[in-house]
Amino acid sequence: MARPTQFTEALLLRAVDYRDSDRIVTLLSRDHGPISALARGARNSRKRFGGALEPCALLQVELGETRGELFRLASAEVKQHFAGLSRSLDCLRRAGAALKTVRMVLPAEEPAEQAFADTLGLFEHFDAHGSTNWHLLAFQFRLLALAGLSPDLERCGRCDREAPPTRAVLLDLASGRIRCRRCGGADVYLSGEARAWIERVGEGSFLDAEPPSERARVETRRALTGLAAQHLSLELPVDPTD
Repeated sequence: MARPTQFTEALLLRAVDYRDSDRIVTLLSRDHGPISALARGARNSRKRFGGALEPCALLQVELGETRGELFRLASAEVKQHFAGLSRSLDCLRRAGAALKTVRMVLPAEEPAEQAFADTLGLFEHFDAHGSTNWHLLAFQFRLLALAGLSPDLERCGRCDREAPPTRAVLLDLASGRIRCRRCGGADVYLSGEARAWIERVGEGSFLDAEPPSERARVETRRALTGLAAQHLSLELPVDPTD
């Protein structure tokens, strides 16, 4: 069925050269979530695309009619350029890892307005303030929460016993819930600090959260890696300084 022409904001997740002059692009769009589109003549046409098909910029794109699985990218222009991301190689790598995580975690063509807003917010923060080694981790846990994979860190998944808010817990990766020692323990140890930090960033305050200690960051990374592997069969990109 043909898709009507429409305009939307988008972030470029990936671009692959196709045939002599075309490109197939993957976009995180404000209105449709992750989509794939064919940009005919994108490698030659400066009028319709110019230098817009580059990562780390907010784009205004025109999606034209097409048939099949791909949209047709009729035109694209840069609406907001995040020049500050180029201040360091680590910052660029973190931004690239964030885009790759979006592409890996979010299902195609499903509304993802909050994920779009969070990704845009991350880039604006990087642009204005730079990045640190915990920003990517916080963003990735936030995406996991938006995908419905936020772990339940309040009650034992077997006996339903509540864990006091500041207590360390053991996370069972298969169930995504904690398990008390009476019920046999579990895979990943999370200190009280790591537990509180995961809950905060999952709820949406990932850019406002206080930086975790090195120990809590390592624990959180272990939990994130395990959950992604267990439930999505994915190996998420890691921070370049990890």
